[in-house]
Amino acid sequence: MLTFKQRFVNSVFVLLASAGILAAGNVLADERILDYQSDILVHADGKLVVTETIRVRAEGVNIRRGIYRDFPTRYKDRFGNHYQVGLTVLDVQRNGAPEPYHVENRSNGLRIYIGSSDRMVGNGHHEYRLRFQTTRQVGFFEDHDELYWNVTGNGWVFPIDHAGARIQLPGESDEGDLQAAFYTGPQGVSEKNATSHIINGRTIDFETTRGLGPHEGLTVAVSWPKGIVTEPTTTELVTYFLKDNGAALVLLIGLLAPLGWYLWAWNRYGRDPQKGIIIPRFKPPVSLTPAGCSYIRKMSFGKTAFSAAIVSLGVKGYLEILEEADDFTLRKRPLPGGGKASKGELSLFNALFSDGTEIELKLENNKVFITAQGALK
Repeated sequence: MLTFKQRFVNSVFVLLASAGILAAGNVLADERILDYQSDILVHADGKLVVTETIRVRAEGVNIRRGIYRDFPTRYKDRFGNHYQVGLTVLDVQRNGAPEPYHVENRSNGLRIYIGSSDRMVGNGHHEYRLRFQTTRQVGFFEDHDELYWNVTGNGWVFPIDHAGARIQLPGESDEGDLQAAFYTGPQGVSEKNATSHIINGRTIDFETTRGLGPHEGLTVAVSWPKGIVTEPTTTELVTYFLKDNGAALVLLIGLLAPLGWYLWAWNRYGRDPQKGIIIPRFKPPVSLTPAGCSYIRKMSFGKTAFSAAIVSLGVKGYLEILEEADDFTLRKRPLPGGGKASKGELSLFNALFSDGTEIELKLENNKVFITAQGALK
């Protein structure tokens, strides 16, 4: 019979062996894309219908309930304007049968989840078929049109043994007028581990010559003569621009609208009238006192207006200005006889002579003069 110590050692050994087997299983798990084929049909109106056939080997590590495919749909053009392409899923299959899927928005595009959260796909080989339509992918230039297409994307976390693409144009052209290019590797790298073959005047094939590592992809480009694909009209381009840059335009309008209103108001009410003929005047305007003229001319109230009001009261017979040895005295006259004082001048007059009939222009009377100046103002 085994002792307790022997039984304990055996149990630990079994646990360690089990953990080692599980770890080895994870290490040996070799999930990958065995083959990635993309058929791109270019329509005459510029739309693309793309069918991607993706054969994978699942080991229950990253491929458990299905796979997902990322598509960038939001870009910026060379002028910094927003540019958004359209993408609509048409059909999704796994191993020849319809497969559930759902689409989520990402920061720069869409992610298509293929599979169901409540069903495992099982280990082994599986073939996924994704068919979708996308718009605004064709580039229109002065002497040619072009399709630049990232076949596989660069978001896969496992290797791709083989990838290929076939592009079919909507119209025939001379094979010599078609040009093809391709790039492989991570984003931003332009390796040439692929081949291209122009089948005929409307069909071009691409194929990788070595496997692609995680986050590596295949990108292809084809150019053809103008006229095969219909170029968007000016109205369509304007509509696209307004749709893609609506938020920026609303902000711009919000800034320009007040500016436009201010410009209109200034043009209607703020412009100075045209200058007429200058005519000299030898008398002040009617109902405008000398102090008022000073205020209008200088656009402020100061000592000049105050002094002009005192002189005006003297002219109108309300007071006398006496000078003796460089000292000045203002004396109230009993019977004004030179003219009618204004409301402001009367306020000044009453403030000056509130305590008597004379006041000297001296510092000790400064408080009286400040009061009188305030009354005039």
